Amino acid sequence: MAGGSRETSRRLPFCSLPHTSELAYQVCGKDRKAIFLHSAQALLDLWFGENLPGGVSATPHRVPRGGARPTGAKKKVSLKGIDYENLLVNWLNHLIFLFSAREQVSIPVRILSVSSHQLKAEIRVLALDRKRHPPVREVKSATYHRLCIRREGPLYQTNLVFDV
Repeated sequence: MAGGSRETSRRLPFCSLPHTSELAYQVCGKDRKAIFLHSAQALLDLWFGENLPGGVSATPHRVPRGGARPTGAKKKVSLKGIDYENLLVNWLNHLIFLFSAREQVSIPVRILSVSSHQLKAEIRVLALDRKRHPPVREVKSATYHRLCIRREGPLYQTNLVFDV
């Protein structure tokens, strides 16, 4: 599985899917924590592609440009939901809110815990300079369209649809 529309020699834990009016990704991970982390990475890929600010990488498989150390303050996030799917949409829309309303890019550092009703995560918050790091596209929200976190053999998998 390849991420985005770019050619890459590494397999990423997400790939874009064809969709008519929105943009969709398929996300895979070894457990639900990985699904939440990789979903946030897919969102960053959708926003910035290779042009992430702060010398960071959306995925652990990519080496940051110039080997720079990530900047920005670490922050803990705690969110609630009624089930895993609702919690995933809340997580992604929280990251979209920080980006859209506060001009901050939130890089997921790690998912501390996830249950069917609560997510605890650590993010790195970076100020956004749109002139230096313009987004590839604007993202309005994560949607519930085709959203179902399910186990497929040894991996968990979900489809994400973003309204752009």
